[in-house]
Amino acid sequence: MTETGELPGPDQPVSFATHIRPLFRERDRGAMSWAFDLGSYDDVRTQAETILGRLAAGEMPCDGAWPAERVEVFRQWARTGMQPCPGPPAGNFRHGVMPTAPARRRPSRTPPATWHCLGWPASGSTVRTGD
Repeated sequence: MTETGELPGPDQPVSFATHIRPLFRERDRGAMSWAFDLGSYDDVRTQAETILGRLAAGEMPCDGAWPAERVEVFRQWARTGMQPCPGPPAGNFRHGVMPTAPARRRPSRTPPATWHCLGWPASGSTVRTGD
């Protein structure tokens, strides 16, 4: 179980925002901040092979190995395309529409027309803001 809920089943899609990022505790992110940001989709995606190797070997996190189920969730995410977001957006999103800008976003004078599911403007997986 993650801090935010149940681990996905073997046939469920795995996303960074919903399943992977919550697996890494604040302590884990701090311990690895010298190398990369475990809270960043781009960093974890880029380092996924290395991270998976360390997780599978029980070398990460520093204070003890993850249970096999968590390692398998990370492996499933890496094997199935490392999706940043779940199918339909969750959290602050309602039916694909986000009524207000998320609290954590890059500074901007005006909000962009689209928001990435991880909370900042991006290309690719986007959701239109509410009108």
